[in-house]
Amino acid sequence: MSDQSPRVSVVVPMHRVETWISGVVRSVLRSSLPLELIVVNDASPD
Repeated sequence: MSDQSPRVSVVVPMHRVETWISGVVRSVLRSSLPLELIVVNDASPD
């Protein structure tokens, strides 16, 4: 068994969200859960 805490993966797709992405990232990172944040850029122009 591993001593690591369970992880929560948060996947954030990006497409034309330049205005909101910093707020989304800050909100997710404020969580008290042990998590990983995955931001997916799908060739959005922003």
